Amino acid sequence: VEIDSIILMSKSRRRPPQRGDGPRAATGEWGWPSFDPDDLTGAVSMANAFVKHAGRRVDWVHIPVLDRDDDIFYQPLSNLQPGPARIYLGAVQHMEGYEKRIATARKYLAEFGVGGYCGFGRHSKAELPGVLGDHLHAASQ
Repeated sequence: VEIDSIILMSKSRRRPPQRGDGPRAATGEWGWPSFDPDDLTGAVSMANAFVKHAGRRVDWVHIPVLDRDDDIFYQPLSNLQPGPARIYLGAVQHMEGYEKRIATARKYLAEFGVGGYCGFGRHSKAELPGVLGDHLHAASQ
């Protein structure tokens, strides 16, 4: 967590201050494949460290979430200290469990936006209509 936070902060400090900025607390951003964490403790720790030490305004934090809806996974969100940054949970995936994931997350974090788990870059061109449809579904909730 410390190494990833340091890398993110150093990149952030080189960006113009008028540009919006925020980290993505990923589980495999610096290497592939990613791993499935037991809960969101690491992501929350990384997000808190980035916000605290960024040395500039942090506009958002993106936290990918797995296709799980159990309290144990989401409880660490209650320790998130984002300051004025907006939180986005990467919950737009496996849409059959989307509403349950969001309901569980709301127990621990009252306000957040949603986005894709890992952005669009890992999807093929053929998958994009379905991925965009999932985002439209999420936005209508």
